Amino acid sequence: MKTFWIMTCFVLLSTMAIASSEVPYAGLKAEMEGRWDDAAKIYEKTVAADPSRLDLTLRLNDIYAELKDYKRAESSLNKALKHHPKNASLYAKLSQVLILDKRPVAALSTIDKAIALEPDNLEYLRTQASLANWSGDYALAVRSYQKILDNTKDHQVLMQIALTNSWSGQLDIAAQSFKEYLALYPDEKKVYADYARTEIWRGNYPEAEKILNTYAERFGDDDDMRKIRADLYARAEWPNASHALYTPLLEKDPDDYMLNYTKTLALFYDQRPIEAIESLEKVERLQPQSKDSIDLRKFVTTRYRSKVKGSGFYLKDIDNIEHSIFSLYGTYYIDPNTSIYVGGEYDRLEASSSSAYINIDGTQSSDVTRKGIGISHRVNEYVEADLLLGQEKGDDGSIPFGRAEVRIDLHDKSTLFLNASHGYYMISPRSVSMGVERTHTGALLELRPTLSDTILIQGEYDMFSSETNNRWSGLIAPRHAVVRRESWSMDLGIKAWLFGFDKNLDQGYYDPELFESYMGTVHANYRFSQDNELFIMGGAGMIRDSTMDAYRPGGNIDLIGTFGIYQDWQLQVRTGYMNNQRETWGGDYYDAYYLGLSLLRRF
Repeated sequence: MKTFWIMTCFVLLSTMAIASSEVPYAGLKAEMEGRWDDAAKIYEKTVAADPSRLDLTLRLNDIYAELKDYKRAESSLNKALKHHPKNASLYAKLSQVLILDKRPVAALSTIDKAIALEPDNLEYLRTQASLANWSGDYALAVRSYQKILDNTKDHQVLMQIALTNSWSGQLDIAAQSFKEYLALYPDEKKVYADYARTEIWRGNYPEAEKILNTYAERFGDDDDMRKIRADLYARAEWPNASHALYTPLLEKDPDDYMLNYTKTLALFYDQRPIEAIESLEKVERLQPQSKDSIDLRKFVTTRYRSKVKGSGFYLKDIDNIEHSIFSLYGTYYIDPNTSIYVGGEYDRLEASSSSAYINIDGTQSSDVTRKGIGISHRVNEYVEADLLLGQEKGDDGSIPFGRAEVRIDLHDKSTLFLNASHGYYMISPRSVSMGVERTHTGALLELRPTLSDTILIQGEYDMFSSETNNRWSGLIAPRHAVVRRESWSMDLGIKAWLFGFDKNLDQGYYDPELFESYMGTVHANYRFSQDNELFIMGGAGMIRDSTMDAYRPGGNIDLIGTFGIYQDWQLQVRTGYMNNQRETWGGDYYDAYYLGLSLLRRF
């Protein structure tokens, strides 16, 4: 009999437990009929009476999601968590609700709590990585993906790591990840596009072109890759090549943001500023709050802002000549194609009393002031001209001075610069005191045959007024891109420079019959940020002039720091040093150093 009652009580208790965990029939019926509000009220009543009913809490969560009532879903899950604080799945559910409510930061914080309870749950880690990317916490996203990769060896996760590094600006790491991925999986078509974009963003245009060419060889060309190639050529300052690619694509999709962005860049580099600004305005209409749109406006319009610029320059060399220049110029843009400018300079040369370059009357310095007005005008996308006219006043009177410059854009891959000027030959106090005037003409051809190579070819001819001396000069300087990284780049090259004078006169300037310089060169750029950078130029090699019996070592280094490139205020600091081991009046070598400073205010 005792055993019978024990068994009876057990059955009754089991039946009660089963009944208590059953879903209320009325709620199920309401769900099946799509009466979500009614179903929710029924389940809410049951959960209020028995908060331990997790099954109904989760069911309520699904109903609230169906109703898009995320606040009630959040409240319901938070109540359940008070009773079940160690339940990781509840935190995961709450995180999903916050995602639907477009609250990524709160959702990320919540999924972190789920992972603290179940650190190896791959579903939670994937959610954490996605939310970290959404919230901009790219370092956390990479850590999450890396943990998934360690546990699964899933190669798709390697791709996510590369993309996250690319989005976060860790472009060097991202590029290496893409490269390694493609070495393992060369048939993954989509990766080529992401890899090429990353190389473009870090300025590695030669490698981006190589990636696009590899894709075309393996899979053929398509609109997506032509779109990326158009962007590449626009940024690499090959606007005509870019125009040819994006124009037919824009006809198919005139409101594509990236194509309009590319068009704006291409028009800017094609020296068509008014059209570039019109295109910029459409880019801004498409995505007005985008950082890319904001940065593009700075890039396109900064050049055409009116400005005032004050500068100072100081040089001292082994011959104890000190050269100081102070200038102030203001520029007003009538429109993006035309500007006028006015200003003046104070130019002082001073030599030590023992120098061979003192004035002919024995004094040590010469001062020249100059003032002028100029105009710059872009005639069309091919030709831009600049003319400055004014007066120079020296110790013994005044002379007219002037400068004319013409830029001719022959093609994407070549630009010709022509220039001419006239004024005092500001090389030493002696040359100024003797009234030596220089008329200068020159031409510089810049060739860009590939995205990796630049070749400079320069020729100059100077005529000097005193005793009709003349100077010729020729230079050729090819260089090749060897480093393109997220923050810095470097080109290596060679340079051959020769010049000579008709006569060797005692007129206060260096005038050998022939001077030769052959050097290896380096051009490097380090970007601290979008607005601040350091440019380094250097050369080392051998030099010789007509008085030497052999070649001797020579070299130079120049540093230019620019701060506030796209800001209202811009500061630029320049310094450099040159050393040539040769015979001069000052000793058996020549060296000089200089320091320059300019402050610019844009309006």
